[in-house]
This record gives sequence, C-alpha cells and structure tokens, in this order.
Amino acid sequence: KQIADTRHGLGYIIGDEGSGSYYGKKLLAWYLYKILPEELGNAFNEAYNLDKEAIIKKVYKDANPNVFLASFATFLSEHSGHPFIQDMIYNGMSDFFNTNVLSYEESKKVPVHFVGSIAWYFRDILLKVADEKHITVGNIIRKPVTGLADYFLKGGKMPV
Repeated sequence: KQIADTRHGLGYIIGDEGSGSYYGKKLLAWYLYKILPEELGNAFNEAYNLDKEAIIKKVYKDANPNVFLASFATFLSEHSGHPFIQDMIYNGMSDFFNTNVLSYEESKKVPVHFVGSIAWYFRDILLKVADEKHITVGNIIRKPVTGLADYFLKGGKMPV
C-alpha cells in the first residue's frame, strides 16, 4: 500500500539481476566466448544466426538494447530442461534474491510477490531459491496489467 524504501532499479547495464536482459547478456557472452555446451551453441546459432559483429551492433549501436537482450528469454524457456540453462537461471535468481530481496529485512517476515515473464516461466527455480533463502513467496504474476485492470474494475482508485 505504501512504498517505504526503494534502493534498486539500477537498470540493465549495472543491475537488473534475474531479468530477461540479465540472462540475455549472459547467454550472448557465453555464446560468443564459446562457453555454451556445443548442443546449445548449435541450437542458438540455428535459431538466430548472429555473429559477433551483429551482436555488438545491436547491443552498442541500435536502439533499445535491453529489449534485444531480453528477447533471448524465449531461447532459455525453450531449452529450460538443459542443466546448463537451469544453472544459469538458478544463479541469476540467487543473485536477484541476494541484491533485491534479502537487502530488505522485511523479506524474511512477509510474503514476497513477483511480477514478470521470467518469474512466471521459471517459477520452479524461483521457488527453489526462495525456499533455500527462507523467503515466503506470495503471488507470481506474469502480466501486472491483469491485476491492475481487475483492481480498477472493482472500484480501486489511484493514490493521491
């Protein structure tokens, strides 16, 4: 009902742990460094056919690089059963909890709610990390607009 403290939101370059752009940066870097397991590297190349120059241009010269980076969440979702991808998602979720959840002491006392496609599609890993960190998870909502529309349709008002 009231925002008491906000110290996060550093954006996709400095922060954004656990977001689509965060995972996109990791995936692209590991693809370019050839760290991805061969089968994932081949699948990525087949799906996107991007070389280093094209990636660098899209990230450093084109508009909205965060959207470009986040677009690879689809690839992660499609290959979510691969142990390498599962580890990537787990580590990103752990980073997210460490920087964005556990830094609030209230997180151990009240349910923590999550919004967005990453939380929604990878909720099994999110729930695992939350459990390991002794965090109670409340709602996991894919699209916040659904809840907002419902709130206003039921007579909710904008704060003044």
